[in-house]
Amino acid sequence: MRISISTFQRLPIFSTTLHALERRFRLHALTVGCGHSIENHLEYDWSGLNRGEREFAVVQYTLAGKGRLSYEGVERDVVPGQLMIVHVPHDHRYRLPADSTQWEFIYLTLVGREVLRMVKRVEGEAGPLLDVAEGSPLLFGLYRILRYALSHEYRTLAPKPFELSDLTYHTGMKLLEEVLPYAP
Repeated sequence: MRISISTFQRLPIFSTTLHALERRFRLHALTVGCGHSIENHLEYDWSGLNRGEREFAVVQYTLAGKGRLSYEGVERDVVPGQLMIVHVPHDHRYRLPADSTQWEFIYLTLVGREVLRMVKRVEGEAGPLLDVAEGSPLLFGLYRILRYALSHEYRTLAPKPFELSDLTYHTGMKLLEEVLPYAP
């Protein structure tokens, strides 16, 4: 399936926390929140240093409008087709800037030792913003997680933490592949 910006825009606007069942051991790649959002208030403003001490990552793909990312003191606009990748705690801030009327995006909140290692590697190699082409396998991975969160099975039955971890790990691998393509 070819995933495009319009594919994501057809999803309902939502924000959810994905609760995994109690586990006997930790999963090292897990999506704990995700959604599709349209922000149009200047109050949308997140600092990577004011979100607590627990480590997590945010992966946010812009569909329309514009956001602004301050990353280690450098200001950048975040525009459609760009994927923002940041980890917390870290010196960054993302927000709806005064010169933008809205920012539409999909996002994932990720936890776990392995997925955080992947995110930090991508940040170190490519920085916090990636241009991601429509049809990219990475976009398909993001879409699969969002569809899982919206699924009837997830909403009405107990979530399957191993399945969600598998989807998260797969998407992390596609993120690495986007930045570090295999070269024999």
